[in-house]
Amino acid sequence: MCSINHEKKAIFFHIPKTGGIFIRENLEKYYGFKYYQIKRPDHEEICQSNILTKQITKQYHSGNRIFGFLEYFKDQPHSNNIGIYEYASTSDFLNKITGMDEQKWKEYYKFCFIRNPYERFISGFCYCSKYLKINIEFEKFIYLQDYVTSFEYIHTFMPQSKHIIYNDKNVCNFIGSFERLEEDFKKILLTIGFKEGEIVHNHERKNHTIHFPLSYYIKNQDILDKMNEICKDDIHLLSFQKIDEVSNIL
Repeated sequence: MCSINHEKKAIFFHIPKTGGIFIRENLEKYYGFKYYQIKRPDHEEICQSNILTKQITKQYHSGNRIFGFLEYFKDQPHSNNIGIYEYASTSDFLNKITGMDEQKWKEYYKFCFIRNPYERFISGFCYCSKYLKINIEFEKFIYLQDYVTSFEYIHTFMPQSKHIIYNDKNVCNFIGSFERLEEDFKKILLTIGFKEGEIVHNHERKNHTIHFPLSYYIKNQDILDKMNEICKDDIHLLSFQKIDEVSNIL
């Protein structure tokens, strides 16, 4: 969810499928950050949980595998309705654990990484397919927004902008790019007070999902139109370029 360093007065928001594991693990190991992934007591009241019917489950999940996997994540704050900043900052319960308060949320240097929304959705689909043993074609999965689990939703359908735009305002001081991960990470470390010689983290990327080019998944105009519908918030709010014609996909 987020990593906090009170000495540096800095917070990292881990948006799924944007290189976040690389960032948060290095922040925790080398730069004094602590990672928090805690479910607030009122989670069910403030978050929408999609109803995954047995019929839909049988169609594209491999039986008990999904329930075994999600059992592991049952205490994690996966939400279909509320982003990271709002989830973490508006809970007295979480603020007590993290040592945060309203003033700190305003003053601390807040940063995250974002990714081309088309690439991110496909990466999330491949990630969920691997760990949930999903057996469904991409062109069918994109229409299951109202049926997928919360775990799948936050890795695919949930806009990145939902995590960092609150009350119509971007809360982050710096938004890094997945495509410039190392370069932007270094900028952030220097900005929050680390010196050049103190930047000593591990450059190995873990949990990096490999997938085929966009054209492998977005095969026709209908799929592209649906993808544009899914990605519209990130395209508009995070200034990504919209692909209007399938012929423009390389």
